[in-house]
Amino acid sequence: MENTLALYFSALSFIVYGINSFFSKRMVSEYERWGFGGQRIILSLCQFSGGLGLLVGLAIPPILTTSSFLLMCMMLVAI
Repeated sequence: MENTLALYFSALSFIVYGINSFFSKRMVSEYERWGFGGQRIILSLCQFSGGLGLLVGLAIPPILTTSSFLLMCMMLVAI
């Protein structure tokens, strides 16, 4: 139960952040400031699809594993 709540929270966080990164003027300027202005669209799509993959993965476990791994890789590169 606790893991499922954490998964929902993580998935929704990635989905919302991905949408904000794509449409928000503030996020556009933040990506420019961070030096990722040219990659903003692809990163937004990765965040959104990763969050969606976490939700779909509740029904299809291999998708959960793959989405989790790819989001982990993306976050490791970010630091």
